[in-house]
Amino acid sequence: MEIFISHSQQDRNVAIEFKKMFEDFGKYWMPETADKVSVFLSSKLSNDQRQTAQWKSNFESHLGNSSVVVILVTPKSINSRWVQYETGYAMAQNKKIIQIGIRGVSPEKILLREDYIHIVKTKEDLQDICTTIFKVPKRLAEGWCLVNSENMTKLINLCNERCVYFVGSNPTNESNREEWKQDFVSDFLRRLTELILKKGSKVSSFPTVNEVGAHVYYAAKDSDTPESPTLELYEISGLYNFDQQPETERGDKIDAKTWKKYLRSFREHYLENKDSMIIIGGKEHTKEECEVAEKLGYIEIFPIPCMGGFAKEKYDEMSKDNYRWEKYNHPCRKCYESGANKNMEKCSQASIDLFAERLEQYRYINEDERES
Repeated sequence: MEIFISHSQQDRNVAIEFKKMFEDFGKYWMPETADKVSVFLSSKLSNDQRQTAQWKSNFESHLGNSSVVVILVTPKSINSRWVQYETGYAMAQNKKIIQIGIRGVSPEKILLREDYIHIVKTKEDLQDICTTIFKVPKRLAEGWCLVNSENMTKLINLCNERCVYFVGSNPTNESNREEWKQDFVSDFLRRLTELILKKGSKVSSFPTVNEVGAHVYYAAKDSDTPESPTLELYEISGLYNFDQQPETERGDKIDAKTWKKYLRSFREHYLENKDSMIIIGGKEHTKEECEVAEKLGYIEIFPIPCMGGFAKEKYDEMSKDNYRWEKYNHPCRKCYESGANKNMEKCSQASIDLFAERLEQYRYINEDERES
């Protein structure tokens, strides 16, 4: 029995865990023929290999011999041309297809709209998937999950893992610092970060950016305990020190156009695993990060308008598209557009809760869907 797992390269870590689960379940289900249960990951083929006739032959062989094709449907795989190609090929071959929704993908964002999608939230969801693929009684899957409870918990955490990236900086000059409302920013960032971490999601920032990055870092650090190691969920991302390097220091070593090109490629690298971007204030470099996130196509962007800077510009730009804006469901809309917090006193706990809840969902509306 061969299982083919189609997935985005960015979701390879969770695909590897599914591979382990299927192979282990195969041994549990039929130990005498365990060597006949194999799982092939589509990411085993590099992008360079995908351009060759040998890859096509290898791909057709593995998918053609498979009993089941599993598609990991995530915010990143939805628009992956390779996942779409593999899905189409499997359909043409009349293969049994199992869609598994992970990492916050919403049920309506499935690749095969007429087919059922398994959204993974609990161990019971994993049991159902194994029952469906291996065609075994539910009680057998239940028994196996009890034996492998620790591994199941690890896989469930991976399936629901999210990474929220905080970016931005003080958009005002030092003489006009009162308009920045630093206490308000600090309170918002710390409370929201703590709640995201409490829900088990990751947070990311550049900690040397005092007005934004440092608050996120210290929220993770200050809430870190042996029982709840939140600092493990924090990661450093950004190019702040490179962004700030003046052209005079670069001298003749590299021209501005090449410098900008390489900064963009670095941004693509560290934004690759992000699910959401929260923008506070910000200026030109924040705008460039936002442009890269939009180009990647799967990162949800939440500019916080009441704090000014580029974030307000971006919010105003996004809100002009009424169709997309209605479906996007930005948590700040009701408060900001009603003027409920004009003085930037403090976000209510209900607003913070709503934001954290929204960040657990995936509703990114891409241009293709808007036009259709």
